[in-house]
Amino acid sequence: MGDSLCNIARYITLLTDEDRFVRKKALKCVEDYLNTNSDKENTIFSTVAENLAKTLNDPVEVNRELAVKVLKLSIDVTNDVTPLLALLVPVLVMRLGQKEITEHSEEIRYSTLNLLYILLNRTDEISPFVDDYISVIQKTLVDPYHEIKKLSCKIAVVLSQRKCHRFYQISESILLPMLSNLTHQHSKVRLETVVALEKVLLHSQGKLVENVIAPLTQRLFDSSSAVRRAVIELVGSWLLDLPDRYSYQTKLLPLLLSGFIDESDEIRMVASKLWHHIGLKFEKENEEQLKDKLDFDHGPPFHYPCGCKRPILGCRELVYRSASKLFPGLCKDLSDWQEATRLKAASLIPLLILHLEESATQHTQHLLTGIANGLADALSRISPVGNMSLINMMPIVSFRKETSSSSTTTADRVDIISLVVTHATSQVFSLSEANEAIKIINQLFIAAQILGCMIPTKFWWHLLEPCLDRCTESAAPSSLAGHLLLLSGLLHGSPLNQLIITDEMEELKRDSPLNKCSTNVTNASTNSTSTATTSDDSHCIHGDKTNENNDYQMKKGHVKESYTQINYSTLHKIISYLCQNELISVISINAKAGLLECVQVCIKHLEEAIVLLKKETEQQQQQGDTLETLQLNDDSHKNIIQATYNAAKLIIQDNQIRSCLFEIILGSGAIWPENDLISSDFGRTVLSSCDKLMQWLAACHQDCINLSKQYHLSTEDEDFEVNSTPVSHMDQLFFSCMPKLICRLNEDLKKSISWNPRSVGLAILSRCLQIAPGPALLFTFNNHDNNSQTKKECLTTVLDLLERGCRLNCAPGGGGVDNGSSNSSQFNKSPGGTDPLTLASEAELRLRGLMLLTKLTDNNQIRKVLSSPKYLNYCFSKLILPVCVWRAGRTSEAMRKAAITSYLALLASAVSMHHLSEIVLNLRTNSEINIDNWLLTNNIESMHEIMKELTNREEVCDINNTNSNNEIQSFPKYSNLPSLSGSLLSLMLARLGSLLDDDLEGTRRLACLCLTIFFNGLLIPSPPISPASSSPMELSNGNQNHYEGNRVVDFLNSPTWIQPLTTTITNTVSSSNHELVKEHNVLLPYCPLANSFGDQVYRFYGNFIKRLNDSKDQIRLLICETINAWIRLLIPMLTSSSSTTSKTSQQLNPVYTAVIEDFLNNLIIHLDDPNSRIRASVSRVLLRINQFAPDLVIKVLNKAKLCHRSSQLCDKLLEFCHSHSQ
Repeated sequence: MGDSLCNIARYITLLTDEDRFVRKKALKCVEDYLNTNSDKENTIFSTVAENLAKTLNDPVEVNRELAVKVLKLSIDVTNDVTPLLALLVPVLVMRLGQKEITEHSEEIRYSTLNLLYILLNRTDEISPFVDDYISVIQKTLVDPYHEIKKLSCKIAVVLSQRKCHRFYQISESILLPMLSNLTHQHSKVRLETVVALEKVLLHSQGKLVENVIAPLTQRLFDSSSAVRRAVIELVGSWLLDLPDRYSYQTKLLPLLLSGFIDESDEIRMVASKLWHHIGLKFEKENEEQLKDKLDFDHGPPFHYPCGCKRPILGCRELVYRSASKLFPGLCKDLSDWQEATRLKAASLIPLLILHLEESATQHTQHLLTGIANGLADALSRISPVGNMSLINMMPIVSFRKETSSSSTTTADRVDIISLVVTHATSQVFSLSEANEAIKIINQLFIAAQILGCMIPTKFWWHLLEPCLDRCTESAAPSSLAGHLLLLSGLLHGSPLNQLIITDEMEELKRDSPLNKCSTNVTNASTNSTSTATTSDDSHCIHGDKTNENNDYQMKKGHVKESYTQINYSTLHKIISYLCQNELISVISINAKAGLLECVQVCIKHLEEAIVLLKKETEQQQQQGDTLETLQLNDDSHKNIIQATYNAAKLIIQDNQIRSCLFEIILGSGAIWPENDLISSDFGRTVLSSCDKLMQWLAACHQDCINLSKQYHLSTEDEDFEVNSTPVSHMDQLFFSCMPKLICRLNEDLKKSISWNPRSVGLAILSRCLQIAPGPALLFTFNNHDNNSQTKKECLTTVLDLLERGCRLNCAPGGGGVDNGSSNSSQFNKSPGGTDPLTLASEAELRLRGLMLLTKLTDNNQIRKVLSSPKYLNYCFSKLILPVCVWRAGRTSEAMRKAAITSYLALLASAVSMHHLSEIVLNLRTNSEINIDNWLLTNNIESMHEIMKELTNREEVCDINNTNSNNEIQSFPKYSNLPSLSGSLLSLMLARLGSLLDDDLEGTRRLACLCLTIFFNGLLIPSPPISPASSSPMELSNGNQNHYEGNRVVDFLNSPTWIQPLTTTITNTVSSSNHELVKEHNVLLPYCPLANSFGDQVYRFYGNFIKRLNDSKDQIRLLICETINAWIRLLIPMLTSSSSTTSKTSQQLNPVYTAVIEDFLNNLIIHLDDPNSRIRASVSRVLLRINQFAPDLVIKVLNKAKLCHRSSQLCDKLLEFCHSHSQ
C-alpha cells in the first residue's frame, strides 16, 4: 500500500514537469493504476485531486483529454465527492464558463462538461455551487457543438429538479441561451431544449413563462413530430402543474389545442388526453363555482355536429374564460404573412366555437368579421385555376338530425379530433400557396357551419347583413366573396326550425290555433295515431292562415295569408337579400362561387324539409307512430321536433323562396365580365353547376307541390294557365317562377326606361331564354297591376320586354320611336339630352335583342307559335322592320345584318321550313323540273355544279322521309305569309328591297335568301283553321296537294294582293280563306290595282336587275334563284286574260309585254358573263320565262347571239325554245 502511494505521489509530481511527454506518461500511469489495482483506496483521489485538476489546463490537447479521463475514473472510485467540489468546480468554470472559448477541442469540451454532469449527479447539496453551474451552462448552451447543447439541457433539468432556491432566483440567466436552441438545425437539440424548458420553468419565476410562449408557438410548426409532441406535453404539464397557470391559461390554451389539428395521430391522442385531464383538474379546483353547471347540465345542443364527443365542462369553461382574448388574436393571424400561421389560426377557430356552444353568441361580431376577412384573404391567394374547385369543394359537417335515433350515442363515442381533421380534405394544386389557401377555406367554412349551429339564426343575420351592405363588388370584391362564403357556411349549420320559425312569428301565433295545436300534439299520449296528429296539425295550419286572410288579400291581391308568416322568416329574408341586382350581377370568380354555395345550401334545406315530411308519411303508414315518438323519446327534444316539422311544412309552401333561388341561379349563369371568362374552364364549371342546381331546384319544387297537396297546405294561387301539358319538372318550375321574373324585369325596366348592354335584366332574360324548355314560355298567367287582373301570354310579354328593353322599335341615335309612338323625348342624344347610352352601346343593345329573337326560333314548339299571323305581325312590325331602315355608319350596318338574320329565321318559321332547299325544290312545277333536267342532259356548263347540292339534299330528304314500307312520305307544308295584311307584306318587301343595296355583303346575301323564301312562301296556302279550336290544322295526306293546281289563285285574287294599300299597318291580319273580290277582277283576273301589294311585287324587278350587276358572284347566283321564285309567283297574273275561252297553254298577256321585254333585255347581258355558273343560272331564268313568253325570249336570244363572245349557249337555248314553242 505504501509503495502505491509513493508511486502515485511520484506521478503527481511528474504532472508538473516541463516535458509534455513526461506529463503524458504520468497521466497514463495514474490511469493504469486506477484501472488495474483493485486495492485502491477511496482516499487516493483526495490526495491527488488538486494536481489532477490543474492538468485540465495543460497546453497539450492529448494531456487534457487524459486528464479528463483520469478525473472521471477518480470520481467513480470516490464515495463522497462533496469535499472535492471546491477543488474541481472552479477549474471547470475556468475551462467552460469563460466569455471566450478556452478549450478549442469539441470532444474535450464535451468530456469536461460531462465531468461536471457526473459531479452534479453525485452531489446532494449543490447550493454553494449553483452560480458556478449556471455560469457554465449559460455558455455551453450556446456552444457550437450540438452534443454540448444537448448535455447542457440535461444539466439544466437536473439543476431544476433539485428545487434549489438559488436556482429559482437566477434561472432567468439561462433562459435566453436556451431559447436560442429552439431554432437549431438538429431536431434532437430542439427536442432536448423543449424538455429542459418544461422542467426549468416549473421551478423558476412565473414571469419567465411570458417570454417562452412565443418561441414555443413556433415549434408547433416544427417538421419533427417528436418536437411538436414535446411542445404539447410541455404545455399540458404547465397547465396541470405550473404554479401560475391561471395567469397564462389564455396564452397556453391555443398551443395545447393545436395538438388536436396536428397531422400526427399520436400527437392528437396525446393532446386529447392532456386536455381531458386539465379539464378534470379545473373542475375539481373550481367545484363550488361550477356546481350549478355540473348539476343542471342539459347535455349537448340538439343540432350538434355528428361524430364529435362533447368536451367536459372544465374544458368548456376554460375556453369560455379565455375566448374574449383568443378570438381577436386568431382573427388577426388569419391575415398573417406566414402560411402556416394562417392555417393554424383557421383550424383553431372551429374548435373554440365547439367548446363555447351557445356562449359564442357574445363573440359573434368578432367571429363574423374575422372569418369573412380570412376567407377573403385566402380567396385572393388562389389562382383562377384553383377557383374552379370552390363551387363543389366545401367540406360539409354532419349535424345531429332531428329524426336520427342513433346520432346521440354515436356522437358520444367519437373523439372531438375527428371534427376538423376528418373534414380537412386537401386540394391538389400546382402551387403550395394555393394548397394552403384551400385548407384555410375548408377550416373557416367548418367554423362558419358550427357557428351557425350554435348561434340563433336571426342574431347572426342581424350582424352579417350590414357587413354585406358595405361589401360592394366595386369597392371590395374579395371581401364580398368572403362574406358570401361565410353566409353559406352559416346557413348550412343553422337548423331548419331556426331558419323558418322566428320569435316574430311566435308573437304572431301566440294565441293562434296553430300554437294550441302544437301544444296538444306535444302533450299527446304515445299511443295516439300519427294520422290523427297530422290531420289536426293540418287543420290548425289552415285555421291560422284563414284568420288574417282578408287583410292580407287587400295588401297583396293574389297571394294568400300564409306568406305573411313566411316573410318574417330569416331564410326568406336572406334569400330575398341575395336576390338583389347588386348581388346576382357579381362578375368576380370568387363571388360567383360564394353565391352558388349559398344557393346550394338553401336548396339543401328545402330538400331536408321534403325528406323529413316524406319520412314522416312513410312511418305513419308503416308503423303508425305519433309525431313525438318518430325517432326521439326525450321530452326535452319534442318541442324542437315539433317546431322543425312545422318549419318544414312552412318552407314547402313558400313559392317566393323558390322563385328567388330561380332568379339567383339565372343571374349567376348570365352575368359575366367582358373578357372570355365564360369560355374558360371556370366558366364552363359555373354554367354546369347552375344547370345542376336548376334541375335540383325543379325536382324539389315538384316535391313541394305534391306534399302541399298531400298535407292540404295552403299555397300561393296558381296565376298561370298552361297551354300544354308539362312534360318535366323543369317545365313546372318555369311555369311557377316566370310570372314573378317577368314582373321583376318589368319593374326594373320602368325605372330605367330601357336596358343597357350590361343590364342585369337583359342578362337574366338572355339566360332564361337560353335554358328554358319550349313549353316553359307557352303559358298564360294572371297579371296583377294597379289592383286589376288581366291575363297575359308569357311569350307575348317576353317579346314586349325585348321591344322596350332593347329599343327595337325605336330609331337609333335618339330619332324617336317608330310606328307612331310619342316617346321620342326619352332617347334624346343631343347635348343636354336624357339618353345615357352612346350610339355604340345602343347598337350593342339592339344586336343582343335581335339575337335573342333569333334564338327563340331554335325551339320547335316556340317556332310554331311564332309562325302564327299574330306573332308574325308583331315581330316584323315592332321588332325587325324598324331596324332594317337604312342609316349611315358601320354601327347601323351591323344592326341591319342582325335584323336580316332575325328576318330570315322568322320567315323560315312562317313557311314551316328549316332549310332553303326545302322550299326551292318542293315548289318547282313539273315544267320547271323538266327545264332543269334538260339543262343537265344538254351539258350546259356548270349546271351540274348548281344542281348538285340541291339534288343531294333532295335525295337525303327523300331517304329521311321514307317509312317502313319504303314509301316516300312528304311532310305537309303550310305558310302563314298569305294571312298577313297587305300593308305589312308591302313594308316587308320594301325593307328587303333596301337591304339588297346594303354595303355589307352578308346583308345583301341574306336579303336575297329572304326574298326567295318570301316569294315562295306566298305560293303556299295558309293552314286551315280548326272550327273547334281556331288553331291551324295539320294538313293530311288528302289535302297535301291542295295547292298543286290552284295554290296561287286564291292569294292572287284576294284583297291582300289586289286592293290598294292603307297608309298604316294594323294589328289585324287578313283571313286565311281569301274572299274573291269580283268587282276588281272581272275584266282582268289576278290583276292588282295601283298602289297595291301585287303591283309592288310586279314592279320589284328593277331591284333584281341591280343585283345582277353585283360585284359578288355569290349574290348574283342567289338573286337568280330569287327571280325564279318571283316568276313562279307572277305567272298566273302575267298570263291572265279577260277571255272566257279556255287555253291549252299559258301565254303572256300583252299588257305586261313591255315590262317583261325590258327585264329580258337587262337579263340577257349576263348570259355572256365570264363566270359559267352565272351563265347557267341566267339560262334557268330565261327558260322559265320561255314558258309563257317564248316569242320574247327567242327575239332576245337572236339579238344577243350576234353580240356575245360565243353563240353556242344561245344556240342551245334557241333550240329548246323552238322545240317547245311548236
